[in-house]
Amino acid sequence: MTLIRYIGIEGIEKVPAGEAAEILKDGGTIIYPSETLYGLGVDATNKEALKKLYKIKERKPDEGMIILLRREMLENYIPDWEKLLPLLDSFSPGPLTYVVNIKPDTIPPSYAKDNSIAFRITSSWFARYIIDFSNKPIISTSVNLTGEKPISDPESIIEKFIHKVDGIFLFQGLRLNAPPSTIIDVRLFPEKYEIIRHGQITAKAIDEALEVYSG
Repeated sequence: MTLIRYIGIEGIEKVPAGEAAEILKDGGTIIYPSETLYGLGVDATNKEALKKLYKIKERKPDEGMIILLRREMLENYIPDWEKLLPLLDSFSPGPLTYVVNIKPDTIPPSYAKDNSIAFRITSSWFARYIIDFSNKPIISTSVNLTGEKPISDPESIIEKFIHKVDGIFLFQGLRLNAPPSTIIDVRLFPEKYEIIRHGQITAKAIDEALEVYSG
């Protein structure tokens, strides 16, 4: 049976986030709010959970998805993460997603294509609670089947996914449909970077921030 919870007030009601974290630790699947959309999530380090998510999405295993984590976790997964400080200090937490190389044996190889992942430091307070309580990075992919539009309406999400996931955590009556995060390939940073997907943060804003940071 799918657990359904409506989320309360930031900093006061932490119980639903704890329930979501327990589902993830048990290898389950959840729907939860990110800073852009409602997302489908699993423990990003759990190979079997990742298989479940690809099946739910009707998505090919070689198609990557974004991982959400806390800044304090970067050293566990990302080699030389300190080189990203000019970007992290300017845009994270927030809607900037980084494509980076990954440390060996941290994320299942079937997911870390070409030994790389895309991650974001989330600004969603509820997603941060889940990460804190589970102590795991979590997948963030839109609530939809592959090829369909993301679903932003809570009741429509429940109707379509109630028998597909283990837990659904939503803001009652609140649609989430913010523009997507900008995705930036920083595997060769600081020498260069490449924008893979244009979103909320522009190339101009990135260049200006780097110029200010370099002094």
